[in-house]
This record gives sequence, C-alpha cells and structure tokens, in this order.
Amino acid sequence: MGRPELLIDRLTGEAAARDAAHAAGPLPAESVRPTAPPGVLPADRPTLKEPFRGSPALQWADGAAGIETPEPAAVGGLSKQQVADALAMTERLLIASNPDPATLRGKRPGAALDLLDPLQSDGKGLMERAPASPSVDRDPLWLFSRFAPGGGQGAR
Repeated sequence: MGRPELLIDRLTGEAAARDAAHAAGPLPAESVRPTAPPGVLPADRPTLKEPFRGSPALQWADGAAGIETPEPAAVGGLSKQQVADALAMTERLLIASNPDPATLRGKRPGAALDLLDPLQSDGKGLMERAPASPSVDRDPLWLFSRFAPGGGQGAR
C-alpha cells in the first residue's frame, strides 16, 4: 500500500512545516494557569464551517467528481471491456450510495439498491432489509454512509 501523503506533503509544503515543528523541540511548560481563551486561530486552521481549511483535501473534487476510476486493463481472465464495465458500475454504485444527500440522512437508497444484482441472495435482499430494520446481522453501514439526525452517534 502506498503513502500518497509523502508526495502530497512535499507539494503542499506540509512536509517542511512538519519537519520544522519536529526540529523546534517541545513547548515550554505553562507557568501560569490560563485566565482567558486563546487568541484568534491562524487563518489556515479548520473550523466547523470549513473543516478542510489548510488541508490538501481543499484541492479535491466534491461528490461524484471526486471519484476517479483507473484505466481499465484485462485482468484475472476478464477482458478490458469487462473490467471497464465493472469499473463503471462500481462508480455508479458509489455515487448512488454515498454522496447522495437523501441516503446520508438515512432515507432508502433506492438508486443504489437498483444497481445490485437481484439474484445475489446475500447482496440485494440483505441491503433492502438493512435500512428498514437494522440489526447486527443487517447493518446498512456495510454499504451505505449515513449520518444520525442532529449529529448523534452514527445512523443505523
């Protein structure tokens, strides 16, 4: 498995900043208990409204535009066209199941479920039941990203 951050950090200057922070040594111990909140945060620090501020993620595309499929090639007995078809279907499934706002809010992921093979007994049937009646054996989070209303612990 690669470590793309090694290249990305060099391109964005993060590597130099990290090296400088390590070379600076430890911060001195506090001599007096703080009596006020810290001053204004640096401009590149993330906030609740801008969670990716100062991060290379700002340069990444959002939603479906952020999904980049590799160039298809014949592999494992599959032709180049079969691999291309599988990659296209996978991309469609990712788009229909994850960046979809309704699915993220816990709604039935109909567009994604329609892409699953109806003959795969442990696939579509299980994923049809999971969002409606989640359990340990039927967890909708196996395939679909969901968020709990009001920001609580993950939606099921």
